[in-house]
Amino acid sequence: MAGLVNIVPRYLPRYGMAPKWAAAVRPLVLVYTGIAFAVTLIFKADVEAQGGAYATGVLVLMSSGAVAVTLQPFAAANTAGPSC
Repeated sequence: MAGLVNIVPRYLPRYGMAPKWAAAVRPLVLVYTGIAFAVTLIFKADVEAQGGAYATGVLVLMSSGAVAVTLQPFAAANTAGPSC
């Protein structure tokens, strides 16, 4: 849950881009925790059932990283301009 606090960065409330209650870290963590428990109970989440979804997400993440690394040299060659 500690990572979820970074969804609403600390500078946003200063510029009026977040609700006032989001500036307080503890209530925000409690709201996120409550939502997580509600979703778990409503959808009857099961750890075993989530294994396939997690594995698919990791596979997509690794595949997209591999595609990005493969395409990067081609993009760099096209933006470097002609070599004389």
